[in-house]
Amino acid sequence: MPAANKKKEKKSRDSAVQGTNDSSVVSKVSAAARGYFRDDFLQHFVCKVTRRAPLINRGYYVRWKAVDHCMRRFLQVTEKCPARQILSLGTGFDSLYFRLHADGALGRTVVFEVDFPDVACRKAALIGSNVTLRGLLDSCLPPPAGPVYMSSGQYQLLGVDIREESCMEEALTAAGFDWTAPTLILSEVVLTYMETQRSCGDVEAQEAACSLIGQCDFSSSNQIEA
Repeated sequence: MPAANKKKEKKSRDSAVQGTNDSSVVSKVSAAARGYFRDDFLQHFVCKVTRRAPLINRGYYVRWKAVDHCMRRFLQVTEKCPARQILSLGTGFDSLYFRLHADGALGRTVVFEVDFPDVACRKAALIGSNVTLRGLLDSCLPPPAGPVYMSSGQYQLLGVDIREESCMEEALTAAGFDWTAPTLILSEVVLTYMETQRSCGDVEAQEAACSLIGQCDFSSSNQIEA
């Protein structure tokens, strides 16, 4: 296949993957609106609340509960640490930082979110234009040059293709990522949308990242074929 066609095909696949973010956040908002879990901030990332089928609501409840349990457990175990971090890969329009901040659960914690540049750019624009979300940033610093789309004392939003390991490592370092601090890595339905070869490589890359970080927990949730 000619290089130009391969590039076009890759861009098309990437756009399709990024589109799943819009569907996912609508489904999460639906589950929250029906009382499956409490999240007062997801609604700010959608134009309107759309009701999903009960089966979809229950599925997103399970996903939300599993990730929330891992985060709360990590924060509990590292409560006495002087510094700690949460690194969310393929984060999309998730409200992780905002609900944890509102709960007062982010003492001495920095949240790093990574997704495609287009997704990160859209999320930064939504946060910047929303009084509620913007008000939960402890400070709003001018983002440094490069892939950091939003920067505050406890929140860093990066636009990087996580398949490019060296670029992601450089971006995290530039954003102030502490490779020695206890870190929870979240990968929620990320490998599902990768080609098999790339997903296997991404698992290896994440294992390598864990070895680079002094103390690291890794939480991954992905669909599998039965």
